[in-house]
This record gives sequence, C-alpha cells and structure tokens, in this order.
Amino acid sequence: MFEDTHDYVSSVCIGTSSSGKSHLKDKVDDLFEELNVMDASTGSDKSLIYDDEWDDADVISMGELQQPSEEMLEFLKRAHGGDEEVVIRSTRGNPSQGFETEVIRKPAKAYHFTYAQFDADFEFWNRLLKVPVHESESKNRAVGRMSAGHHNISLGDSGVEYGFEFEDGKKALQGHMADVKYNAPKHVVLPIGGEDHDWDCWEIVKPIFNHSRSESNRVYSMVFNIIKASALLNYKHRDRTTLRKDGKDHEAVLVDPEDVVNVIRCLETLRATTHEIDRKKRAIVEGIRAKSGPDDAIEGVEPIREFLKESDAPEVKQGELENILEDLADNFLISIQEGAGEGGRNVYRAYQWDKLGKPRIDENADLFKDTTDPIDDQPFLDTWKDLRSNLETTAQDLLKSAEIQSSGDSSGSTPTIRSNGTTSSPASSPNSLVGSRL
Repeated sequence: MFEDTHDYVSSVCIGTSSSGKSHLKDKVDDLFEELNVMDASTGSDKSLIYDDEWDDADVISMGELQQPSEEMLEFLKRAHGGDEEVVIRSTRGNPSQGFETEVIRKPAKAYHFTYAQFDADFEFWNRLLKVPVHESESKNRAVGRMSAGHHNISLGDSGVEYGFEFEDGKKALQGHMADVKYNAPKHVVLPIGGEDHDWDCWEIVKPIFNHSRSESNRVYSMVFNIIKASALLNYKHRDRTTLRKDGKDHEAVLVDPEDVVNVIRCLETLRATTHEIDRKKRAIVEGIRAKSGPDDAIEGVEPIREFLKESDAPEVKQGELENILEDLADNFLISIQEGAGEGGRNVYRAYQWDKLGKPRIDENADLFKDTTDPIDDQPFLDTWKDLRSNLETTAQDLLKSAEIQSSGDSSGSTPTIRSNGTTSSPASSPNSLVGSRL
C-alpha cells in the first residue's frame, strides 16, 4: 500500500513440518479479505511470470515453497520490492521459422510463503523477513488439547494463549486494511533528528542489528519498513508532514515513538531476521552453557541433545542441528573448534546474549513515557522491564514445562491464536491499531 516499492517487505514463515506455518499464514491472509490478493499457492514455476493477476494484486500469497526452480528464484529475488519492476526477456521460435524475443514487465510486489527446508538460496533468503512459528513441547500439547475440543488454552505464565475467537476484531482489521488502501497517504517519513525532528529513529534501533554482516544492508530496510508500516496502519493517529521526492511534494505520515514500540515489542521474533536466531537456536546455545563448565564449552553434540530432551524445546534432528550450529557460529553466538576435543570431537563454546543488542529504550525513557504496549495495553515502559529480562533466556527458563489450562468446548468453532491474554480489540489503544506479534 506504499507508493514506493522500496518500502515493501516480503516474508517467509519458517518452522519444521507440521509446526503451524500454514495456519499462521492463513490467519494473516484472513486480514487481507478486502484487498486484492493473488493466491499463488498452486501453479507451475512460470505461472507467476505469465499470470496477469499479478499486476493488479496488492499482495501475493504463496503456499509452501519446495525446491523452486532457478528461474522462479531469480524472478522472486527481483520482484520482492528492491526494484520497481522485473523485466524478463524470453526468446521463442525455431530455426526454420525464426526467433523472436518477448519482453515481459512485472511490477514489484510484497509476497509471503512458508518454508520448511534448511538449505535455502542465500541471495533469495536474505531478502526475506523471517517469521518463525512458536515450537515447543508445551505448544504441541496445547494443540493436542485444542484438537480434543478444549478452548481458552493458557500455556502457564508464558503469555501465550490458544483457542480464542476474535471474529469481531478480525472484521474490524479487514475493514481497516481497506481503509488504509484507499484513504491513507502513500508515504511515511522516519524522524532523523537535527533541525527537522526532535528524535532520531536510527539511534534508538541501531543496537539491535548485527552490523558486521553484509546481509544487514537488507535487514536495515526490512526493519525500518515495518516501522513505517506501523505508522501507515495507524495513520489516523499520526502527525503528517511533507515529503519532497522526485521534484514533487507528497503528503506523508510521520513515524511516532509508538511505531518503534510496536516493532520492539516483537523483538524476540525479529531476531530471526536480524541475527538468524529463534527459540530453537536459543535453546541450543543455552544447552551448551548449561552442560558446560566455567568456560561455557562442551565437546561434541551429545550434551546438546541431552539438554533438549530435558527442556521444553522442540525436537531437533541431526541435519538440522548441524545447520543451526553453523548459523550460530556465523552470527558470533557460539564458537566451533573443529576436532579440538577428545577423540577429535568438536568443541562448542557459547557467548553471552548481550551480543544480540537491545534498543536504546532506557537511555531515551522520556521519549517513550507516553507510549502503550500494543499487546497488553499498559504503559510500554512497564512492559519493557519484563521484556528486557525475558530476552535474556536462560537454561532454567527453557527447562520449565508450562502448566496448560483450558476450558472444554464442543462447539466446533474455529480456533484462533492470541498473545498475552488480551481480550480487547487491537484498536483499544488510541496510539496503536496493530496489537498482535509478528
């Protein structure tokens, strides 16, 4: 719904088989009911290129991407929003009748899909916002209880709850999406300090990135585009400004500290993109630390497997574990000394979580004193104290198995998911319409 395609964000929902990826994507698609959505869940690799429905779509909804062809990957790399359009030249014909070149132009779009594999094309992968599904033994037991007819299912004090109807809220969000499409300005401006603004969005968010990785050049855009998206969705409660672009003046929405809060509230999920770290990877790092001595190091992967069996973390298979350990080393969260242990085993050493970085909320508390937690509908600074602590996952936290509570139900209603037990509409806060985690 932005005019500039560089403001688009394409995403992938990640998780192991049967972990709930399609369920999550379907719930997101439900919110686009009144938008022009192209369903690209079926079709050949070339169907996206030749389907005219692509041109007028607001968003492209794909199914699970399984071993896409090189041609499809190249198309999606260029179509995600980095360029305004994709130009494809296709040569057709034969030697006897001659050849001709067909030029196809496709506008850039935001798209989303699910993915369960672990070896993705690197250039394609680093263009995508990663949205990991919640995976844990407790969640699996909650899903089992929901299948048995229960609803209002709470996973202990984790703040995660399942099986709540939110039909009125869903319809309100569907209508609001259409309102944004037709009535909101198509540009958003980020405060940059100096003479024009009294705060700098970059200075607040800067510590959450892994600046040493070249892929961060794309991650920066994803995160700030999400902040812009928050402002756009809440345009009725945001200040306006003028954006001078291409020699023309455009009405624009000005990002508010509340929009930073809306994104920071999702920081644990966002780290799957900024640092390639999610709950499963955190469990492995904590497993190394829990099973090690004072030097936070272990020999071989057996101690990790032992910890995972004892914890509430989901099962990790051998091939996946090897890939995760390599990713953690690439992100400087562990070190691997190959063959340095007894019998030629690898030595794994865990670093501290402070390497992940935290946004500068505490240093700029005055800026956020009037902001509201979009999920709990309370002052964000009160939430930040707990959120900051929760981001420092420890082995003891992961060893806890949540006590699951629920209510019986035989109505057969369609289950939905909510977080932190909020029963109010996401529009309950005057500053924040969007009240759900990424």
